[in-house]
Amino acid sequence: MKRILCLHGKSQSGAVLSNKIAGARRKLARVYELDFLDAPIEEDKDGLQLAWWLRDDKGNEILVENAFDYVLKQTEGKHYDALLGFSQGGLLATALAVSGKLPGIQAVLTAGSPYR
Repeated sequence: MKRILCLHGKSQSGAVLSNKIAGARRKLARVYELDFLDAPIEEDKDGLQLAWWLRDDKGNEILVENAFDYVLKQTEGKHYDALLGFSQGGLLATALAVSGKLPGIQAVLTAGSPYR
């Protein structure tokens, strides 16, 4: 079965993204296995709001390379045909696709990705 790696936005989680795209997810699940990955940075003590990276007090993005490496480590040995990302996850999905470090990616779908 073909697989799609799904990356949520900042202050969300894989479960939140899964719920937000429930209608599309049900249709995609007929052909694709969807893998919703949670970001590594907890923004709240309950672990319900996650981020791929943060900004420092000067507005600079920090820990971006850590996010990139985290996704590569979490997906090691797995094959994905496409990436789906929302907001911060969309930017990360695009960067991963452009890097070529996730071989076999045939499509990238993003929504609300900020330009950086």
